[in-house]
Amino acid sequence: MHVIGKVRGTVKPWSPPTLALAPEILREEQPRDAAKRNSQGRPGEATTNGERGAVAVVVAILLVVVLGFVGLGVDIGFWYYQGWRQQQAADQAALAGAVFLPGDPAQAKSIAIQFAALNGYDVDVTTTNGTASKANQLTVSLSRDYNGFFSSILGKKFQNIYRTSLAEFVPPLAIGSPFARAGNDPENATGGNFNYWLNQHGPWVAKHQGDRYASDICDADLTVVHKTPYGCVASTQTRGKNVDYGRIGKFGYRYSVDVNAVQAGKDLVFEVFDGITTSVGSTCNTSNLPTATQRQALSRWVPDADVRYRSGSEPTGVNWCAADDINFSGNAARNTQYMDTEFAVFAPTRSVAAGALVQNTTPPTTIAPAVTTTTLPGGGGTIAGPCSPATTTGATTVTVNNDRATSLKGYLVSPSCLETLAFASPPASNAVLNSFAGYRYRFYDASSGAFVGQYTVPTPALGPSPTISLAAHLESPGPCAVGGGNATLTVTNQRSMSVGIYSMGANCRETFLYEVPAGGTQSVAGLTVGQSIRFYEPSTNRLAQSYVMPNASPVYTITAAGPAAACSPSPGAAATINFVNQRPDPIRVYSVDSSCNVTAEQTVASGWTATTNAGTIWQVVDTYTGAVLRTFSAIAGAQTISEQPRVLTSGNCSTTSGANSTLQVVNDRSTTLTIKSVGADCLEVLQSTIAPNATAVMSSFVGQRWKVYDGAEEAGDITLVNVGETLTIAAPNSWVWDPNAGSTTNGGTVVLCSRIETSYPLTSYSSLDQHTGTVSQLINPADGVHDNGSGTRDTFAENFATGFRRWRQFCRIPAASVAVGRYTITTKTNVNDQSAGTNSFSLRAQWRGALPADTSEAGLQLSAVENFPVFINLGGASTSTLYMTRLNPVHAGRTMRLELFDIGDIGTPGGTLNFQVLPPTNSNVGSSWPCSMKLMSADGTFAPAGLNAANCSITGLSRQIYNGTAIQIDIPIPQNFTCSLVLPTDCWTAVKLTFNNGARPTDRTTWSASVLGDPLRLLK
Repeated sequence: MHVIGKVRGTVKPWSPPTLALAPEILREEQPRDAAKRNSQGRPGEATTNGERGAVAVVVAILLVVVLGFVGLGVDIGFWYYQGWRQQQAADQAALAGAVFLPGDPAQAKSIAIQFAALNGYDVDVTTTNGTASKANQLTVSLSRDYNGFFSSILGKKFQNIYRTSLAEFVPPLAIGSPFARAGNDPENATGGNFNYWLNQHGPWVAKHQGDRYASDICDADLTVVHKTPYGCVASTQTRGKNVDYGRIGKFGYRYSVDVNAVQAGKDLVFEVFDGITTSVGSTCNTSNLPTATQRQALSRWVPDADVRYRSGSEPTGVNWCAADDINFSGNAARNTQYMDTEFAVFAPTRSVAAGALVQNTTPPTTIAPAVTTTTLPGGGGTIAGPCSPATTTGATTVTVNNDRATSLKGYLVSPSCLETLAFASPPASNAVLNSFAGYRYRFYDASSGAFVGQYTVPTPALGPSPTISLAAHLESPGPCAVGGGNATLTVTNQRSMSVGIYSMGANCRETFLYEVPAGGTQSVAGLTVGQSIRFYEPSTNRLAQSYVMPNASPVYTITAAGPAAACSPSPGAAATINFVNQRPDPIRVYSVDSSCNVTAEQTVASGWTATTNAGTIWQVVDTYTGAVLRTFSAIAGAQTISEQPRVLTSGNCSTTSGANSTLQVVNDRSTTLTIKSVGADCLEVLQSTIAPNATAVMSSFVGQRWKVYDGAEEAGDITLVNVGETLTIAAPNSWVWDPNAGSTTNGGTVVLCSRIETSYPLTSYSSLDQHTGTVSQLINPADGVHDNGSGTRDTFAENFATGFRRWRQFCRIPAASVAVGRYTITTKTNVNDQSAGTNSFSLRAQWRGALPADTSEAGLQLSAVENFPVFINLGGASTSTLYMTRLNPVHAGRTMRLELFDIGDIGTPGGTLNFQVLPPTNSNVGSSWPCSMKLMSADGTFAPAGLNAANCSITGLSRQIYNGTAIQIDIPIPQNFTCSLVLPTDCWTAVKLTFNNGARPTDRTTWSASVLGDPLRLLK
């Protein structure tokens, strides 16, 4: 937790009251007592009743004073402890509520009060929101009276303790669009030209082509000054060298859709324009597009075909040119790799400000706003139970040790199962939480949002305060060690690489024990029956296998081929197996002899041919996870075994085991379906294919998840809950939201819809490859190409005809299910890890009524979150002003950082680019503002030539210098910054682009924007 200038409250001073002694203390003693005491006096000394009474009074006073001050010290210590506990509760409540600011102050207060109540302060809390430029600040004050245990003897009956905390949340910046759509809309002739498309590369595209995050190839460009792209650890065509891909790109780009008010009776629809990847080139001048004569013929089926399908060199053709290429890597060997783009919609987890927004239909000259709330990565949503109890008992503290290499965020699950941020912990640090018995916490990786563990405080909370250690390897919260008897494990490693042994402790922390070399055996003592053991491959740090100790002296073999395979029969006729690996990672193949021993082992990167005998059993295994991909028997002669890229699915994985069952899959489609099982590690494994109108029965178990694909399109998803279920795959319908079968949960965030769009090479039709055809062939239902025999297009052609240069719906939420808030769209192209294409498209959100014409974009805003990948194609235009980021008065005094990656690509030889970052037109800044700039490259950091820091502009950008580099721009936002947030287009900064020397821009570039400093912090 980052604390700046933390000021703590103090206990109010008080003075001891005047001692009031009881009259009984001053009472004289009875005569017989005096006589008795006289007889005991010292010789020759007379003792009077008055003297003896005075001595008693003094002794009594001293005893009372001593007892009072001793007790007062105990009470003060108790009060100081309660003050510390109260301050921690105020801090946590302020942080939990501040994340809803400045968009939803009512929710911020509600969450803060709720969180304070969870810490035991249900009636003694007050909250205050900041105003104007401090609307992102929340003050939480806790006040409570505590009784004294001993100080009441001195007249001090209670002490009031007051603590306060001030938290601030700076929302992330929206980028690119204040409207209900981002990217061009060529169907809208009057206001649809935004002068850019959204852009997405496949992982195998070279990074210097312009996509900073989605590309994972660091190929050198020998024609420019800075040959290695910025952010690459080396110049190579091997994946995994782009730091930005591993940090952000593999998770996809995010776009937010703010729903400010629900439209009664209207569904919320999300659409993508030209979401499929088509081989038309960067300027759409390929021969794949139809000629004028062909377009006239297509007008019979598509009325506006003459305009819609024009090339980029024809009048208005550039307006329709969503420039795609299926092979943008320059490597011809990848031409056969299809590119799949996934579009997904996530349920809203944050509210937006109340009140209707004014929707503009055309881009005005002013620059516009985005709602200032956000969805934190991982956590923050409503999850399935169990929840924390509503009442607080068993007060304790919980120490969370972050032993990972990445930052963590911890969320407390409220009684209503809402995750509320409790702490943020950097690597190798710990956080101490005030807690109670039964409280449930969930932990997420702060960068990726991935769920890493959960913990429930024991009931009752007895003994020492619990400590949780989130270890580097922890992927699930257990099973943890149980109290069985002592045990010794003997491990034999049959793998071709060493394996590390880790034991899981009672606190779910993994402890490294031994490393077993390839082919070696190791005895491990000091374990217990029931303890969980995990095996990792040290070279990859990936989980190999898990094991639970069944008895006191088990023997476990880390098999090269996963679970034990059947034995091979006696050798048969000669056979040859050609193994082809199309996965991004190597596979391992094994043969098994008649004694069930592994007799051959080979790591296969791309291909390998094995000589064997018919009947010999072979297994293909995932090199990193140990999962069996397939088991088969060799046949006489030659055969080919091809492994397709593995898919890591989102949502729930299969359980480890369940009651034996079967799954019957009925294929009612006219196309062949592919069936894959989802393992406990969420990896999809090909199991079978089903021909049209056929049925297959799969061996399964309760809790196993299955996915069915029609080509690249997902056609079914089921997790067995009963023994003997049937899944029927009907003919495809429109893509609508299904709150039951169509939704999955991942880390508390609900995926409402998802759709995968595949790629089209657009080559002349070939009977050898059904996924071919030109635009004219695929759209014309009567030319005999892709025809199902009845004169209509088959599934492949129909999918192309309804998606190429058209808006296609990928999510529709019924009116009754729409919620006010911020929905998130993710786009990514690493569904197929081999893809080397680039996809340009647009996104939009709309309200749809019962009638086709009943559409609206009122109250909707769609913009990129933090990173904005675009393809700028202005046609013949020489200048353009694009929306950059929306500021808010709460950003006053902070620094905005922009990073523009690969912004120098100009399609015309000798062409150059000038640009200037402009302040919001309706702010108090003026027409320009100062900034500082750096040119960042793999060769170092430089001051860019042509910079005018006074007005934040730069001239003369060219590909020679700026290809694969980034310009970092820091703009100090004035302390007195003000800007009215009335229209959606208010408070937007802009980037003005000017293209010189006849340059025609065809630039793929990535813009990023952030506000420096901690977004969530305590001020005092």
